[in-house]
Amino acid sequence: MKKLLAAMLVALLMVGCGDDGESGEDSPESNQTSAETTPAKTDSSAEGKPFTIADLSMDMLWVKPGTFEMGSPLGEAKRRYSETPHTVTLSRGFYLGKHEVTQSQWEKVMGSNPSRYKGGNRPVEKVSWTDVTSFCNKLTASERTAGRLPPGMAYQLPTEAQWEYACRAGTKTAFSFGDSLTSGQANISGGPRETTDVGKYPANGWGFHDMHGNVWEWCADWYGDYPTGAARDPVGPAGGSDRVRRGGSWSRTADRARSAVRRGREPAVGNDYLGFRLSLRPAGEAEPQVQVSVKAGTAFTIRDLGLDLLWVKPGAFEMGSPRTEAGSGSNESIQTVTLTEGFWLGKHEVTQSQWEKVMGSNPSHFKGANRPVGVVSWTDVTSFCDKLTALERKAGRLPAGMAYQLPTEAQWEYACRAGTKTAFSFGDSLTSDQANISGGPGETTAVGKYPANGWGFHDMHGNVFEWCADWYGDYQVGAARDPVGPAVGSYRVTRGGSWDYTANYARPAYRPSYEPAYSYNNLGFRLSLRPASK
Repeated sequence: MKKLLAAMLVALLMVGCGDDGESGEDSPESNQTSAETTPAKTDSSAEGKPFTIADLSMDMLWVKPGTFEMGSPLGEAKRRYSETPHTVTLSRGFYLGKHEVTQSQWEKVMGSNPSRYKGGNRPVEKVSWTDVTSFCNKLTASERTAGRLPPGMAYQLPTEAQWEYACRAGTKTAFSFGDSLTSGQANISGGPRETTDVGKYPANGWGFHDMHGNVWEWCADWYGDYPTGAARDPVGPAGGSDRVRRGGSWSRTADRARSAVRRGREPAVGNDYLGFRLSLRPAGEAEPQVQVSVKAGTAFTIRDLGLDLLWVKPGAFEMGSPRTEAGSGSNESIQTVTLTEGFWLGKHEVTQSQWEKVMGSNPSHFKGANRPVGVVSWTDVTSFCDKLTALERKAGRLPAGMAYQLPTEAQWEYACRAGTKTAFSFGDSLTSDQANISGGPGETTAVGKYPANGWGFHDMHGNVFEWCADWYGDYQVGAARDPVGPAVGSYRVTRGGSWDYTANYARPAYRPSYEPAYSYNNLGFRLSLRPASK
């Protein structure tokens, strides 16, 4: 039965309207049927059914393919230059949450509630774009494990175009309710002055609540200018510094909640007027499909950055340290780890010049183009990875499904050890001639100045601590296969020691951690390339 339901779901989602299909603003894009909405003439196989994510009691409504005018007309009150009107065609249907994601739903998936205005049925807020994508990834994984998602489908944020299409619900006015909006129709300035339970205010014509007000809603896209002409299934720019948010909030006036209003925000920012609404659609839908010749087993260089990545083949190793090792800590318990898939890892730490080419600025304290970038938080680094991934995909240099990311903690230690079992990759001792540690220059140095380990990686000991992908937590008991750390936590793992710490802190097994927003002049990172879902 699970396989049958999954097959039906993927069939529904993959149906497009075609060049001659029913589309446009006269066709109801919700699967809702009521006295007010009458289904257009269309093949019944293309009609989606609403469903509920059982474990979350989250209602998802179907939105049919169609065409609409995105942006605002020149005469609309309070319009902004960024709302250029243009015709958009969405060739595939998709599911979208009937309500904003609530605090109880967030807590069931993530295990905590960051919101300021507490209430199980209020929208979750104080969540960054990065936090939200973690929620989507975790929910997708759990629903796949439960057999409720077909391969290739994923819970995601809606694209900006999908969001506005669903918000307008077939209307061309400033709001889905007409050319004006009152605090009786939406939670905006003049109302309760805080979030309210989802669904308290009237739904739009397609059954979606709180598309205007309550909390701004993150979208999948980078913020940027619209295309100059008609667009088909737009997904926004390939990169940027801000992600799109839509819909206004409890703290903003009605003009900020217009259907066309669009704002940008840094992906790492979360505050009490920022939340989101969930969509379900093909996992690769918002990613351009490209053909490239990146081959497993072969080193390569990211051309525009001059950044060398070395191939690390699959294997097994002893992770952690024996209690007899000098400096060994209680959080370094030995376990046998098997990595079943190879991955690419940066030959060097990411430099300041490489960071600046992608992000446009250099936050480092100790300046030098070929020195490692420093004073970067985990959230800063994941933004770099996302932006680089988007740029390389657009350039046709990354295959679908691959992404630049931080290495997992296990991958990092595996590459650092390079087949050794000693306290350091160079043996049971480490000197300031072998690594930039305390007793050396007293600041960062150019990457590659010190000797490489046996697999060709430089500065795995010292220079700067390197962020890893994992949340910090105890190792699992017993042997592990492709470990990725705890599902949630308060701190992210760093590895490798730094210029201002003694040798003990540069051991392969040493594992300090920091809050994801923390940055300092001894914190940097090393890039990996691996499947996006890993």
